[in-house]
Amino acid sequence: MRCSLVLVGAYTVALLVSLGTYTLLPGAATPAAMARLAHPAVLALGLGASLIEIGYVTAYRTGLPVSLTSVLVNGVIAALLIPVGLVLSGERLSPTRGLGLLLCLAGAWRLRE
Repeated sequence: MRCSLVLVGAYTVALLVSLGTYTLLPGAATPAAMARLAHPAVLALGLGASLIEIGYVTAYRTGLPVSLTSVLVNGVIAALLIPVGLVLSGERLSPTRGLGLLLCLAGAWRLRE
């Protein structure tokens, strides 16, 4: 089965569950709320989630163990999000967080064997 077909199935289920919870939870959708769905941050979140899932499926298809893949992907995502937080959110990289990032990347490097 192709990677993209697996993701289409997974995201179809996720969409149906999301629509179901949306209809069951209180609060009506206003035009302003619906317009926020086209916000660049929402679109970027969707793109990021899709890329992460493609990475997972590709890693599994290459034979990486499930437990190892999760640790590697989460470490790499954390490292990739640091510049985003620094530039877009004005976050600061403290020495403690910098050390945590280095330990995360070192752990991911050690797990490659």
